[in-house]
Amino acid sequence: MNIKDKYKYRFRPEYNSENLLIEIFSGVENQNFFSDLLNSIIEINPKIEEVSELWMNDEFILEVQSDIGNFSLSKDIWDLAFIMSENNQE
Repeated sequence: MNIKDKYKYRFRPEYNSENLLIEIFSGVENQNFFSDLLNSIIEINPKIEEVSELWMNDEFILEVQSDIGNFSLSKDIWDLAFIMSENNQE
C-alpha cells in the first residue's frame, strides 16, 4: 500500500483560534504511524525533544524540534493526530 493511501489529513484552523494546524484523521491507528510520519518529514530533520503522556485525556504529545521550527504532535485514543505550532505558523 502506498503511504499516500494510508493516511488522510486536512489543514484547518484550531478550535476558537486563528492558528492553523494539520489534523490527521485516518490511519492514525496504524502501528507504524509515528515512524511513517517522521520518515515523511525527514528532510526537515525532526528531533523529538520531549514526550508527555496525558493520562487524563489518554493522549500523547511529542515536542519536536526541526530545521524549520518547533511543533507539537498530539495523538489521542480516538485515533486522531494533530500537528500544531504556536510560534511557527509559517
